[in-house]
Amino acid sequence: MKNPASLASRISPQLVSTIGLHDEQLDRVESLINMRYDRMEALRAETYPLQLAEFDQLCSEIDNELDSTQRAKWATLVSRLKNEYLPLPPVAPPTADFIFKNFDANYDDALESAELPPPMWMRVRNADSDGDSKVTRSEFESVRSYISP
Repeated sequence: MKNPASLASRISPQLVSTIGLHDEQLDRVESLINMRYDRMEALRAETYPLQLAEFDQLCSEIDNELDSTQRAKWATLVSRLKNEYLPLPPVAPPTADFIFKNFDANYDDALESAELPPPMWMRVRNADSDGDSKVTRSEFESVRSYISP
């Protein structure tokens, strides 16, 4: 999505005309879209680097099987494939406020392994400076630049 901030407002007319949402429903549905899309963006920020690395590895391995003429054609094809088949990169790394708002399920201002997707927890857990198996907001912010995707 090129402009995710306006996703709900952009699809609202279609929701109204296609399924006949009334104003109250539309407000609730737009709120749900905004909330879930934010979480989807956080997950995309988490997985995109892994997907890109896997794609790059695949391309490199295929490149090693080709002769020089084929490599030139392959490079052109790879560029197109990357644009057509890989998901879009995340809009921006999620902020601490975003992470805590969307993933701190018990609202204790600390993140635990059960509250985060496993790849995200693998990076975040290293911020647990006091060893209590939780990452507080201050712990998260102190190492955020090192754990962002």
